[in-house]
Amino acid sequence: MTSKHIQVALILKKSQINDYKILTRMLNITPSTFFSYLRDIETIILKKDEPDVKILMKDLKETSNLVHLIKSQQNITKDERVLYIIFKILTARVINVTRLSENLNVTRRTLNYDLDKVKLKLERYNLSLVSFKNIGLNIVGEEINIRRMLLGYILKIFIEKDFLPKIIRNEFASFLKRNNYKFIKKNIPSLEMEVEDSFYYNELALISACLAFSCNSDEMETEVYYINDKFSIIILKIVEPYFRKILKYRYYEPDIYSDKLKEYEEYFKNIIPKFFGFNIQNIFQKKVPIRKWLVFLLIKEIFEINDFYFLNILKNNFSEKIDLLTNKLKKKLPRITIYDGFVIYFFILNLLSIEKENSSKKIIFIYENIPKILINDLVKTIEIIYSIKFDNIIRFKLLGKYLKNNQVSSIYSLENFNVSEKNMNYMKISISDILISKQNKRGCISC
Repeated sequence: MTSKHIQVALILKKSQINDYKILTRMLNITPSTFFSYLRDIETIILKKDEPDVKILMKDLKETSNLVHLIKSQQNITKDERVLYIIFKILTARVINVTRLSENLNVTRRTLNYDLDKVKLKLERYNLSLVSFKNIGLNIVGEEINIRRMLLGYILKIFIEKDFLPKIIRNEFASFLKRNNYKFIKKNIPSLEMEVEDSFYYNELALISACLAFSCNSDEMETEVYYINDKFSIIILKIVEPYFRKILKYRYYEPDIYSDKLKEYEEYFKNIIPKFFGFNIQNIFQKKVPIRKWLVFLLIKEIFEINDFYFLNILKNNFSEKIDLLTNKLKKKLPRITIYDGFVIYFFILNLLSIEKENSSKKIIFIYENIPKILINDLVKTIEIIYSIKFDNIIRFKLLGKYLKNNQVSSIYSLENFNVSEKNMNYMKISISDILISKQNKRGCISC
């Protein structure tokens, strides 16, 4: 039993979807592989042989403690061994090969194959393993590169921990305990206030960065990493919400990361108009943080993160459109999940509503020297007198910027302004009308 068997079991237990084709797309595996996992679970856990796949899926759904039973027989895979070794060397900085072989229950020959894969991944960050007699394998390279790589693997384990084997979960739990995880988690909400657009992984991203840049803190040479003796705030210094500046393949090759993100963006800009049937003027505008979501998808690709957050919302049936969009984007964005597709789909709908709102001509009120405390009351009175509704109240000095981003049909004011814009009505309102209205209101009140 492996982590994949756990994922299959969870998607069966949590989902109301019975179409195996949709389930296999969500798990990013082929139908034949899906059936193979079902048969493994059937043989080892249920100890039966049900020829009908639909009945088998139903039986598994109804099996109590299914996930617990699989976890009790879970074995570590090759990729998970590599993950364990990388995390161990990044946090301990030195490993004893004999002890590592015993912990993983593999031969030295098998471990050497795993170490070859580890070395390849370390090379991306200009890091290497060097053997020292009577000490073991040491990680060698710039401190900042070690921490960049560690940041990504902390995030990876946070996201995957529910499926990972016990040896990795125990190592990770020990690391969290040693590095003041509870203190960081307690203080994260104050950091999140500094970071816009909180997504479900935002807290994990911030915690990962704080852990990566505060562990083994005596090895850091610069003061920029600390606001006090306990809590790292480097996240606010050099990290955009989803670490655009930290997660690079190599410290000295920053363009690799940027070029890959550009590929994502170009593909995205080509697919979306075809899918929705019309162009969107500014698909990466700040109001809808699609680019930041693409950054996270790139992070998932770089660190080979298996993200199954969508299992938490599978009680809801996703529309075919969301499923279709997810699969179109998956051709270029391999780590995208149905949840990512869901978020992006509604981001686009939100963009469309923003563009529709911006495309309609607005009626605005402008002012410059009227005290702010009076503005709202004055505007309400004007709306009643002239039977209009203002879309926005704008200071005159900001009018030029506003007109660049909005179509305006009418402008009202109480002050004298030189509004030379064409194709719109400009009306200076009579103060006497407002005074009469106010007096009438007071007269009514006194009656």
